[in-house]
Amino acid sequence: MCRIFKFGTIYFIRYMKKLLLLILIFLSELVNAQDSIKINDNIHIDFGLTFRQLYQTATVNEDRIIDPAVNNHRLKDTLEYFSPFFHCATYVSPSFKISYKDKLYLNFITYFEHRGWSNGSYDQGMNRVFSEFSFGINDSIKLFKTKTSVNLLVGNMFNENEEEFGVKAYNIDMQGIKFKAQMKDYSLNLLYSSDFMQQMGLLIDEYIRVQLGKNMKTKSGKMRSSFSLSFDYNGMIDSNRMNRYNRFSSGLQYSVLFDNNLKMYFLTDYLLNGRYNSSNPASNFTVLLKLHYMKLLSKNTSFSIVPKLRFFGNNYISENYENGFGLYPYRYRYIGNPRYSYSILYPLKSYFRDVSQYAFYTEYRHSNNILSLELDVHTDFLIFRNIRNEVKLETFSIKRDFRDRNDFFSYIFISNFLYINLYEGFKGGIYISNKQMNQDVQYQTFYQMKYPYIGFYFIYNGNFKLKNIFKE
Repeated sequence: MCRIFKFGTIYFIRYMKKLLLLILIFLSELVNAQDSIKINDNIHIDFGLTFRQLYQTATVNEDRIIDPAVNNHRLKDTLEYFSPFFHCATYVSPSFKISYKDKLYLNFITYFEHRGWSNGSYDQGMNRVFSEFSFGINDSIKLFKTKTSVNLLVGNMFNENEEEFGVKAYNIDMQGIKFKAQMKDYSLNLLYSSDFMQQMGLLIDEYIRVQLGKNMKTKSGKMRSSFSLSFDYNGMIDSNRMNRYNRFSSGLQYSVLFDNNLKMYFLTDYLLNGRYNSSNPASNFTVLLKLHYMKLLSKNTSFSIVPKLRFFGNNYISENYENGFGLYPYRYRYIGNPRYSYSILYPLKSYFRDVSQYAFYTEYRHSNNILSLELDVHTDFLIFRNIRNEVKLETFSIKRDFRDRNDFFSYIFISNFLYINLYEGFKGGIYISNKQMNQDVQYQTFYQMKYPYIGFYFIYNGNFKLKNIFKE
């Protein structure tokens, strides 16, 4: 224990030194900005504030809709007591982004959570504060006498897509390093995350992704496409922390942008050194085919639809992805009860993310190969004056056994935001959804509920230039 504490202290001191250095750099710019109009013009501060209050109407475990293929492999929680929804949870998140010449930026977000009115104001087990930050560089350099754009992001990353993060690291909150270099039509993407199990709760240790790409376009310039090769590495450890495995996969991606409204994306990846099943040769493969259509139907109405076909071979989602150690030793996530203080907090903000995640599909690791037909629909339209309505639909039809023609199970998640724009950057309203946090598995997925819940929220996003603060 002392040895762990010693190493933990050393790494904490190193981390704080680096963070303090970044803060001092930006503070020095702020001080100089008081006397320099030119610097004032180049330094911007973006401020955001989000407030959400979640209230769940009375529900019981029987109100959940769960695929029987995964239900037998879950713990069984009691929604009435453990769910923050049932106790009217609230969170507030102010955010600040300081940028210099659009080349350097430092982003801070702090979350203040109260996880239920039923527990009073001063129950420390129900009050949580945590922060996330990221530092980024967007610039260009001369490399072999050719202009090369360079993008670096260090820290927290959120809700990234499969095109850059692959089928494992997309649409999650994670810490790591992301690097991208673009030279003419060629690109290099690097992604690194240490102890990836702490991001997702699966037995993946180090995760590294390298992607080499080339952009192409037709002679008319109306259609653009890109092709890339990817190489993934992830270290694996068993649930007893006794053995370590190295897993490699390789794949290709191809995307076509037909016009500003329609895009097609294809991805395939193959587990190179996974277990080979001669009776099921596709078990090491994954495939994703996605179309994305987005259009502004009118001045006040936007619409997008994204159909997807997704295939996962059994080995690809099952090898050593059993429930982990350490991260969730007694309970799979922290939901506010002090009795489970060793568990990890599951942020309330994650209630509002998309359902599709790698962890959602690894729940089917006890099944055969799976095929998922998906549809995402999003629309935002004006009702009257400054009153608008936003609708999000997510559907999944999952085939668990290819030997049974009728073996499909479907989920339908619907979320509705009715809100009012009081002034530019500020909106507030009512949130109604049948999507609720799943507390039974190793990582954040969702239940489809038979009855919806209701919540209240307001969001403000604004920005201002530094020269408006430091006036001479």
